[in-house]
Amino acid sequence: MENLLLERGSREKGESETAVVSLEPRASGTLRASTRPMRVALVGNFAPRKCGIATFTTDIFEQFGRFQPETQIDVYALQDTKDPVAHDRAYAEIDRDSAAAYARAARQMNEDGVDAVWLQHEFGIFGAIAARMCSP
Repeated sequence: MENLLLERGSREKGESETAVVSLEPRASGTLRASTRPMRVALVGNFAPRKCGIATFTTDIFEQFGRFQPETQIDVYALQDTKDPVAHDRAYAEIDRDSAAAYARAARQMNEDGVDAVWLQHEFGIFGAIAARMCSP
């Protein structure tokens, strides 16, 4: 399988850092003892909801489990109280129409020490006004 060369840094300062990342799945248990596994909160519609974003979010969750098993993915599935679905594999649910639910989820993410939040946004899901609930 191929390797991917990534470069990070500031081009203005002339500083850069290069890393080679393998595209092969990592075997379980290959995590270096000196590093803490990354924890990611994945927010969006999620299976069994029937929509493109739910399919994409579910695929991301499944493929991280396959290719990056050491990364912990916490799925925060959006729940629609008018059309509820059971999210059996979700870490938590967020009532998509409740500002308080987003605030609770953000507090939970902070308490859990997540390293990154990956928000699957589409205006049909959050709406222009509701999208404000997702920003600081």
